[in-house]
Amino acid sequence: MGRGATGSWIIALLLSLAAHEARADRIVFHNGDRLRGTILSLAEDEFVFASEVAGRMRLDAKRVRTFSTREAIEIHARDGSVLQANINESDGQTITVFVEGEDDPRTLNLDEITSINPPKPKPWSGRVTAGVNFERGNTVTDTADLSLNTTYRLEDDRINFRGRAESERDDGNTAKRRFRSTVKWDHFYRERRYFYTRVFGENDRVADLKLRFEYGHGIGVQWFDSDAIRLSTEAGVNWVRRTFRDGTRSEEGYAGRVAWDIMRRIAPGVRFFHEGSWTPSFEDKNDHLFLTETGIRTNLTQQFILETKVIWEYDGIPADDAKTQDVEYIISVGYEF
Repeated sequence: MGRGATGSWIIALLLSLAAHEARADRIVFHNGDRLRGTILSLAEDEFVFASEVAGRMRLDAKRVRTFSTREAIEIHARDGSVLQANINESDGQTITVFVEGEDDPRTLNLDEITSINPPKPKPWSGRVTAGVNFERGNTVTDTADLSLNTTYRLEDDRINFRGRAESERDDGNTAKRRFRSTVKWDHFYRERRYFYTRVFGENDRVADLKLRFEYGHGIGVQWFDSDAIRLSTEAGVNWVRRTFRDGTRSEEGYAGRVAWDIMRRIAPGVRFFHEGSWTPSFEDKNDHLFLTETGIRTNLTQQFILETKVIWEYDGIPADDAKTQDVEYIISVGYEF
């Protein structure tokens, strides 16, 4: 091979490497390390990155000094704007953004970006869980617990249905039977803030409760909503009616409502959750209801889960001969969709 052919081969190789470099997204860390591949998303201070060498990985955004992309991506800024732009690296914790349709580039600090290519919410999502227990021997006891939580999401609206049924038979006799369901409609008037309308119903044989019915409105804030962390808080006013099986009394009146919902991923495939509500009566300071669920969900497969949780309920004025507190420990398997 002559010198001319060798030189041409080297030039072609260098041009090929340069083209390959240009086709790859790049992340630069504070310590000078670099990764090439594809930036898939950025949310909650975490990059999802497909590395050419190591494959798909999650990276702490606080370790990233700057980055660049080979083609336009969707950038969500802290001021609420959404940009379709190519990104070039800059010095310091900044990037140069070439926005489609604009002649001059922009310079953004990394802390001005809230997310990149955020996942689009699925219209339908939810889970169903079921747990059973059978005892045979000195006692004959059958226990079943079934829960359903499903959400339908539109651009500015979210509709959630939750239902739970629990039954226990002891030596052939019904020892426990409880049904609880909630329908709630959230309308987002801002990116994170919403109005809600809620209807709740409960029947509890153990607590001698024939029906607890709540209807109310309020406001809420969805502070975080991602696969890694979810946090929302709500406050509103309810109209409440309670009737008891013994027929001795029936109550109705207005009450406040404070609620919260927390989920945090603590390890791959493992999530901690805690949700609860407090409903204080405006008629009687002793009449208030606390209800919380706290537990761990672990992925057995991509969609099947193992759920362990504790349900705690406190009723300030329960039915006659009923206790103010009720605690349940539940282990169940479920399916997420």
